[in-house]
Amino acid sequence: MHLDGEYIIKVKFTDMGVPAGPYTGDLIEHICLEQAYACSKLNNKDIPEKRAGFSVEIISKHTDLSRNRDNYKS
Repeated sequence: MHLDGEYIIKVKFTDMGVPAGPYTGDLIEHICLEQAYACSKLNNKDIPEKRAGFSVEIISKHTDLSRNRDNYKS
């Protein structure tokens, strides 16, 4: 199955300590994406730990199944 879609995820954080430097923005992005992944409900032993001070919220989700209906064979 091939899908098209869009998920909009909001990650909020408070009191995140990061070192100041040229990679600060990249580090913040990495940690935020890591926390979104930590909320996965899939059984995966490699999921990172949920950190204190972070909240992850799915703002909207849309998946378009229409192109698969035309190709579905029973």
